[in-house]
Amino acid sequence: MFEVLLITGMCAVTYLIRSLLFLAAQQVRLSTNTQQALSFVPVAVLSAIIAPAILSTNQHTLNVSIHNPALIAAIAAIAVAWWRNSLLLTLVAGISIFMLSRWGVASFI
Repeated sequence: MFEVLLITGMCAVTYLIRSLLFLAAQQVRLSTNTQQALSFVPVAVLSAIIAPAILSTNQHTLNVSIHNPALIAAIAAIAVAWWRNSLLLTLVAGISIFMLSRWGVASFI
């Protein structure tokens, strides 16, 4: 019974904090420069998450070589995204190149 009350209390506190901040945010007006700067946050966060996964084979070494399947797939995905501007085609190309290079097809290059 104590666990149920504890979880209910944590839910109530979390909901209260988030709803109050959401309601207070409606009163705040940001400048155009601030809004433009904040528009780059998702790209920066996504880059910070993805770059270490692409450039390292494990968390301690940097692997920027032709034998890194994630790097090969990322380059292919960027090229397809730039060429065709299609999210589905970019995902299919990136995943396909990653799987092919992971299975050793890149060793023939």
